[in-house]
Amino acid sequence: MRNIWLVVLLMASGAAQAASFDCAKAKTPQEKAICTSPKLSAADDSMATAYKAVLGSVRPEVAGEIRETQRFWISQMALRCPERQAMAGNRTSEIFQETLLVECLLNYEEQRTKELQQIVQHISGVTFVWRSVTFTAPDDAETAATMRNGKTYGTLQASWPQASSSAPEWLAWNKAIAAEAYRMATADTDNSTGHWDKSMAVDMDTDLTVTINSISSKLVSSTVSNIWYGHGAAHANLNFIQFNWLLKEQRQLKEDDLFRAKSGWKEKLAQVCDQSARAQLGEMYADNPPAGKIPDAMYAVVGNPESWLLDAKGLTIAFEPYAVGCHACTPGPVTISWADLKLFLQTSFVIPE
Repeated sequence: MRNIWLVVLLMASGAAQAASFDCAKAKTPQEKAICTSPKLSAADDSMATAYKAVLGSVRPEVAGEIRETQRFWISQMALRCPERQAMAGNRTSEIFQETLLVECLLNYEEQRTKELQQIVQHISGVTFVWRSVTFTAPDDAETAATMRNGKTYGTLQASWPQASSSAPEWLAWNKAIAAEAYRMATADTDNSTGHWDKSMAVDMDTDLTVTINSISSKLVSSTVSNIWYGHGAAHANLNFIQFNWLLKEQRQLKEDDLFRAKSGWKEKLAQVCDQSARAQLGEMYADNPPAGKIPDAMYAVVGNPESWLLDAKGLTIAFEPYAVGCHACTPGPVTISWADLKLFLQTSFVIPE
């Protein structure tokens, strides 16, 4: 059994070996829970193994960043998994409170293990290291008073990939995707510092992720997603874009990179997506437009490359909430095959593999 807090703190400070955990010296409720729960102890060991593995597979400067995120993760454990959980009530039995603590710690450890295992990924011959930031900040007093679940702090979690390559085209992509991640995370806030900081977590829960969809010699297709919940709001919100990057040109994809001008491509996309939205949503679609009337909002979505997911199957149009109607009136994605788009495509366009 290991005390992963002691293990990681020693590793982060430069110790060569991790120390074994002496349960006779356990003091905090979290330490005692690890000592008394075999399942939690096993999860703790798995997380430690994943942490050591990732440190051994990245460059020294990246390892330093990972150590910093691990220190923060450790420091937040008692906040995320307190000895007594308010929602359980003050009169809840000690046994039940202990059970809640173990379950919370188990989820906390397992989530971190998954994050560590996914930090380094090899995709289409390219090695990527996922950078991340995590912040926790107390809500202001007014907002905290309105929270009914006992939670009085906000969180920010963001992760984005960086290619382990010194090639100019990948260095440009690294800079661009990092900037886009920051832009998306701050789009609905008043933050204007230009860098990640804990003020972005006040009165807000933010979870930003970047997924790489496909890579070719010409194009990198990624999705940047941001789920954010302003404390006191009725529900969480979702924003996302498709980030299509031309490697050689070192810029995002534009309309005329894919489609021929004046070919009617936008009308084609709008017609197909309009038909799909009507079939999916019925009268809930965009205030129920009359037959043959395609809403302007639909043209705005299909004409925006940040709505386009490109892969071997075809062009997929993805709709954000509120894009063509209410929050509950969002149609699912629509895929149009490259064969159906052949007449509209640039002859220079290469279909993604």
